[in-house]
Amino acid sequence: MKPLNYIKNLYPILQSNSFPFLEKTYDDISEYAILARLQKAINDVIDNNNALNDNFTELNNNFANLTEYVNNYFKNLDVQDEIDKKLQEMAEDGTLENIIKPYIDTIIEGLMPATNFNKTLGCSTLFTDSTDGGAGSLENMKKYFNGVIQIVWLKYDTATEAFITTDTNLTEQIQAINNYIQNGGKFDGIKFHQTQTDLDSLMQTEGAVKICNAYKEAVDNLLNQLPYKENIGTIWLMNEAPVNAFSTNNENAIIDLINYYKGKGYLVSTPYANAFAIINTSKNILNANSFISLNCYPFNDIYGERSSIADVAERFNKEFRLIEPFIQNKDLYITEFGCSASWTSFNYPPLYQDDKNGKPISLMIEGFMQSSFVNYAKKLYLWYYADAINYAPTTLLSIKNFGEVRYNG
Repeated sequence: MKPLNYIKNLYPILQSNSFPFLEKTYDDISEYAILARLQKAINDVIDNNNALNDNFTELNNNFANLTEYVNNYFKNLDVQDEIDKKLQEMAEDGTLENIIKPYIDTIIEGLMPATNFNKTLGCSTLFTDSTDGGAGSLENMKKYFNGVIQIVWLKYDTATEAFITTDTNLTEQIQAINNYIQNGGKFDGIKFHQTQTDLDSLMQTEGAVKICNAYKEAVDNLLNQLPYKENIGTIWLMNEAPVNAFSTNNENAIIDLINYYKGKGYLVSTPYANAFAIINTSKNILNANSFISLNCYPFNDIYGERSSIADVAERFNKEFRLIEPFIQNKDLYITEFGCSASWTSFNYPPLYQDDKNGKPISLMIEGFMQSSFVNYAKKLYLWYYADAINYAPTTLLSIKNFGEVRYNG
């Protein structure tokens, strides 16, 4: 065998690293010893290579097992069931609501008609902190409603030839509303009712100008004594006056009264008792109003307790169809609607009766919300607010979430 000269050249490196020899120089070692050591090194390489192949085989087997596990997992997985469980969990802890509510609110806002930007629900009853066993408390007013209207009753005294207030608790009422405003409550305005149903007769006997001037004096006197005078934006005059009072014979005096307060910067309206009152009023008086106010109380005596929401909605729709031609160029405020906690009142809303039954109230409100009025009316105000708070609070809150809810009383 020829000497392995290249081995000789590498010997110093091999001696100091991988191949330690006893011999100090290459010439001292035999060729056999060199080959023996090379054979051992080659065998070690082969063994390492075999071990590496075994590792690759094991890795390949493990990967195959993992692939089979994953395939079987998804094959046997009920994805819908897992999704349902997760959604239920998110619904219970509030996570789902937090995620979707901003998108739902945006969609609803986009679908609602432009006239509905200021939806309201209100009540027309005297408002004090102690009204109806606490139903009229400051906390309830802010919880269920987004605004307050003060109701003031006026009566013409023939002896003094002046209108006087008949509210025995007017001072308490003013204090309650002032407290409401001071605590961040929104005040919508004042609605003046008259106790007489013969306002038209008074105008005939006393003269429309005289009656309207006396009315203006009484309103001015009240406004001047209110600590929240600067918070008043809207005044409702002669609520539910008889149709004949708004005839062409009296229109000049009434229009002058309306324009007097419009000139002071107020929005002014004369609330009508029903659709027929709007149809039969002087068109010039109607046009003088800043907006049209309707007190809407459809009778549900045809079906009574058997009425569905659709039945009630249709009763409201009949009212709407009557007035629609007369309000094309005006905003519409529903200044009163609702019933007390009884089916008797549901059938004939002017009849108050407390049977402690919230179903008629909820049905009346839900029917209204399905009617055409909701697509047109700018503001809505509820009568019988105390019964609604006491017996149908959930309905009130659902309407408040639907839009702005206001108190009228």
